[in-house]
Amino acid sequence: MVSYHNKICTLATNVGSVVETPGSVILEPVGPPTPKKENNGDCTHLHGTTKVIHGLEFQVHCDTRLADANACTAKPASSFEDCAAQCVADSHCIGATFSDGHCCLSDKKVHPTKQPGSISLEPLPGYGCPYVDWAVKTIGGVRYEFHCNAWLESGGKWTQVHAANEVECALQCTKNKHCTGVSLRGQQCYLATAKPHLQPRGNWVALVPVNDPVVPAKPDDNGNGKKPVVDPPKQPDSLHVPECKAAHGQVVQYKGHSYSIDCYRWVGGDGFTTATKHSLADCIKMCADHANCVAMHYLPSQQFCAIHDNLPRVGTQGDFGVAYVRRVS
Repeated sequence: MVSYHNKICTLATNVGSVVETPGSVILEPVGPPTPKKENNGDCTHLHGTTKVIHGLEFQVHCDTRLADANACTAKPASSFEDCAAQCVADSHCIGATFSDGHCCLSDKKVHPTKQPGSISLEPLPGYGCPYVDWAVKTIGGVRYEFHCNAWLESGGKWTQVHAANEVECALQCTKNKHCTGVSLRGQQCYLATAKPHLQPRGNWVALVPVNDPVVPAKPDDNGNGKKPVVDPPKQPDSLHVPECKAAHGQVVQYKGHSYSIDCYRWVGGDGFTTATKHSLADCIKMCADHANCVAMHYLPSQQFCAIHDNLPRVGTQGDFGVAYVRRVS
């Protein structure tokens, strides 16, 4: 207890009687002192919200750890925003935890654990994921196929550029004759400049150019002044199948057999015969031409078709562009 009178401050260590004196002020504590909280902001208002930091959207988790403390080297950070900025600068970061003035980055998905006083930040890929997965969008005259939570591996051959959104990123690729696709997260845009391979990577979006089949033009003559032989018109295509993901879950009929299409399966093995095919329908036709074909998988981004003479190992997660087709009758 504290009393103040005539410019004199008196501290009391135990409570005695209280005497009313004109002009005096008594200050009496009403509870124990409140411990100083870590400068993490108000978690009750932050938890579950999203914040855009350095062009990347993060979901905020309070009193939670997303990074394994034993598997990361903590770096100093002045705030959780500073910790998020460190995550933005690291292309492998898929989660960050700010605690006690330090930032811990994680390059793999970690099960969240409770840790009072910590703020964890989970990068979000944005750009419509997961709903744009497999979607095709024309940007700058080029058709790009979107793949969520994916990264284009190109043997380390890529160029990093700044882009405000997926349109700017794709336009950078369109203008670069060596670009084979892009990987995008927030305002980070990586142009692949070698043959790409889709690899899983959380919080990233890969845009793969979709090459439509090119039909070579026939010359007016064959060099000797004579008109070339004109091929007879082909019979109309009796099999019409949309590409994934529009074809997902469909069962199509062709040459007396039924084929079930699944656009979200990981497929093990390369099959016994492979070929370049311009569409999923052409891949199904290739299977129909082989009596021992029971399944196939097709990568539209690479126009790669593989047929199987026995059912391959399949997983439950999408393999970023694989259409798995099984003959069901």
